[in-house]
Amino acid sequence: MKNRLLTLFLLCPVLSLHAGEILFLLEKGFNRQEFYDLYLPLKALGYDIDIASTEKGAVFLRKEGTPDKRGRDVLANTAMRDVKDTSGYRSLVIPGGYSPGFLENDPDAQRIVQAFAANPKQVTAAICHGPRVLMAAGSLDGKVWTGLHNIASEKPDTWIEQGHGTYVDQQVVKDGNLMTSRYPQDTPVLGRRLAEELERRGGRSLPKKAGTYVLMTPKGFDGHVRWSYMSPLKTLGFNIIAVDSLEKVVEKGVESIQGVIRFQQGGEIETSHPVLGQFATTMVTVPNGEFAYPELLPSLTQFCERSGIEKEAVEPPSYDVAIILAEGADEKVVLSMQTYFEAQGQRVVLTGLEPGWLKGLGGFPLHVDVPVQELKDLKAVVAPGGLWPEKKDDARQGETAEWIGEQAKKDEARQAWILAQLEGGSELILVGLDALRLGRQPRFKGSKFSSTRQAQWSFGKAGGKFSTEPFTHSTDKIWSISGYAALPAWIRAQHLSE
Repeated sequence: MKNRLLTLFLLCPVLSLHAGEILFLLEKGFNRQEFYDLYLPLKALGYDIDIASTEKGAVFLRKEGTPDKRGRDVLANTAMRDVKDTSGYRSLVIPGGYSPGFLENDPDAQRIVQAFAANPKQVTAAICHGPRVLMAAGSLDGKVWTGLHNIASEKPDTWIEQGHGTYVDQQVVKDGNLMTSRYPQDTPVLGRRLAEELERRGGRSLPKKAGTYVLMTPKGFDGHVRWSYMSPLKTLGFNIIAVDSLEKVVEKGVESIQGVIRFQQGGEIETSHPVLGQFATTMVTVPNGEFAYPELLPSLTQFCERSGIEKEAVEPPSYDVAIILAEGADEKVVLSMQTYFEAQGQRVVLTGLEPGWLKGLGGFPLHVDVPVQELKDLKAVVAPGGLWPEKKDDARQGETAEWIGEQAKKDEARQAWILAQLEGGSELILVGLDALRLGRQPRFKGSKFSSTRQAQWSFGKAGGKFSTEPFTHSTDKIWSISGYAALPAWIRAQHLSE
C-alpha cells in the first residue's frame, strides 16, 4: 500500500469555542488529563463545545488561581448562570481534579446537572471527583456509578446516609444516560465510550478506517502540544508513533506506516529528503495561531478512506457459561458461580433479556453484559435463583399490580430461553427458586429437583418432584441446587467426579 505524508503547519494551540452541542463544567484546579483527554477527541470529531465556569474567562489549571506558565489554562466562553436552556446540548462533561469541589455547592452547577439528568436524550459524563457534583445535585440517587475511591472519605456523611446511589469499581460504568469513570488513566476509555455513545445517538461518526501514523516533532517541541495530538488520536482509533527526525521514520518501518504528521514551527519544509520520496505529499496548512484539530482529523480521515487499513469487524466474543439474570436474582449465587467457572478457565457472561443494570436480591448491582439473543453454543447456563413478584392467580388476599402482566411475559421469555439452551445441548444448573420455576413444568414429570425447603409444597403434581437433597442430578443435563449454602457441596462433588 502506498504510504503518504501529511505535513501539518502548527505554531501554537488556542482553544476556539463556539455555542454548541457539548457542555463542560470547569473550575480552577481541573485535572489536565481528564479535561484534555475528553475535550480534544470531541473537538477533533467536529463537535461545538461550550465551557462554562463560575465566571466567563480564564479557568486556571492551578487550584490557587494563578496562570500556568505552559499555557494549559482554559477559556470559559460562558458563565454557568447564563446557561439557561440546556435542551440543545447532546452531552454534559464534568472532569475531575479540584474543580468539582468548587462546583458542587454552586446552585447553577446543580441546576444544570439536574436538567441533564432529567433528559434521557442527553448523556452526562463525569470522571474521578466529577461525580461529587452529581452527588450534590442528587443525581446519583438510584444510579450505578463509579469515581475516585477518595470520594467516600471526602463526603462521609453523604456516603453513610446512602445518598450516593450504588458504587462499583470499574473503568467505565454506564447507567441509562449517565457515564462515569474512576481516575485519569481511565480517561481514554471513557473518551472512546462517550464518542461511541454520542455517535449511536446521532452524533458525529468515528473514523471507520485506521492506520499507523508517525507524529514527527522537532527536538525541544512543547510536550503538551505533542501529547495533545497523540492522546486523542489514539482514543479515536489511530496508532500514533512519536519521533523527532525523518531518519527515525525509516527505523519504524515505512511499509507499516500510512503517513507522517509533521509540525512546522516556521520556515519551509525540506521536501528533498530521501525519506519523503517514499510518500505522496499532501499539505494541510493551519493558519498561525489557530487550533488545528478541525483541519487535522478530516485530512487523516480522508487519507484513511483512500489508503488506510479497514478496521476489522470485531467478532463478538464467545462464551462457555452464561448466568441468566433477572431483577431480584440471588447475587451471592451469581458471584460465586462466576468465580467458580472462571477459576476453571471457562468464559463466563452475565446475560438477561435486555442489557443494563439490575438490582440483586440483597440490593447488589448486577449488569447484563450481553443480551440472550446474542449468545449461542453455550456449554452451561446457570439460573441463580432469587425472588421477584410473579403472576399468581391464587395469590392470597393479594394486590393486583397493573404491571404484573408484563412481568409474567418476561418470566415466560426467560424460562423459554433457558429451555431452548437445554434443547440445544447446554447443561442447566438451576438454583433455589429457579429450580422450582423450571422443575414444576410437565416436561420434567418424574424427575426430582432440589430447591429451597419452603418450595416443597409448590411443585404440584404435573411436573417434577421436590428433593430434600442439597443438590440433585435431576436429568442427564440438569443439576438442581437448593440454594447458596449448598454450592460448596456441589462444587466439591464436581471435583470428586473429575
